[in-house]
Amino acid sequence: MLDKIGKKDTKRRVDIVGKGTGQWNVPKEGEIWGLNDMCLKMKNLTLTFQIHDVDKMLNRTGQEKRFVLAFESSVKEINRLNMPVIIQKKHKAFPNGIVFPMNEMPFYYFTSTVAFMIAYAIYEKVDSIDLYGVTLFTEEEYTFERPCIEFWLGYAMGQGIEVTIHKPSNLLSSAPNYGIYAYDWGYTYDKGRNKI
Repeated sequence: MLDKIGKKDTKRRVDIVGKGTGQWNVPKEGEIWGLNDMCLKMKNLTLTFQIHDVDKMLNRTGQEKRFVLAFESSVKEINRLNMPVIIQKKHKAFPNGIVFPMNEMPFYYFTSTVAFMIAYAIYEKVDSIDLYGVTLFTEEEYTFERPCIEFWLGYAMGQGIEVTIHKPSNLLSSAPNYGIYAYDWGYTYDKGRNKI
């Protein structure tokens, strides 16, 4: 894309992909960040986040064997693809590991990998963030994940970063049949109303 004086547009856009409905709608090219074992199915990722403690994930006595095997499989795939991976601390399992800059974060408020991904995008000073497959519907774990992700999205927007949430998603939207507080008496849910 060219700007008004003919120079190449150098805006940096990052697509953050979760595991929910809509993940496959992510564009096939560009900077695409995934999490955990998504690299096993989504080959166009450019960065993955494995923010869990690697030693604990590899500990066969601490958890179910199937989880350890799945983690080992994703480690092999990340390394085979020579993909950079964001991790908690340096670990021999990930020679291309990039340590998450926790000490550079303005807040220590993280309840999910997606929150780490958004915070890292802010740290990297990207111009825009698009979210795909980050649905956060009613499952119990999302009751503490969603507010944290929304906090980081708000912080990103406050830093001048453009944010687009691709539907379906509950992020930055009122509860169904609630609408905008004090404005929407007798509100009827409209999926497209809370677009960013």
